[in-house]
Amino acid sequence: LIAPVKDSNILTVAATDLELAIIATMPAAGERETVTIPTAILLDLARSLPGQDLSLKSKTGAVTLASGKFKASIQTLPVSDFPPLPVLSDTDDGTMITREWLRFAIKAVRFAVAVAEKAL
Repeated sequence: LIAPVKDSNILTVAATDLELAIIATMPAAGERETVTIPTAILLDLARSLPGQDLSLKSKTGAVTLASGKFKASIQTLPVSDFPPLPVLSDTDDGTMITREWLRFAIKAVRFAVAVAEKAL
């Protein structure tokens, strides 16, 4: 999800696997539009970029990425297909739990961890 903050030169980029969300902001200029891009495709393309400025231009159903001589088009996904991301205020201190409760919670669900994840 790439969403500009209205009336600002701040771009919000959020990634989620529908269990965990990571939200980052960065300075940006341009038009204001919210789009969703498949993260795996965007990440693969970003790794291959030459390290120059990145330009994102949205057209109906697609986003064009350009950096230096590189240019690619990625199909977007409907924003409405995804749940809204949590909104935290600047004053939100999060939630505190005790060490004992965390241990209890982990023990209660650790049987569900896949064998491949246990190797991590």
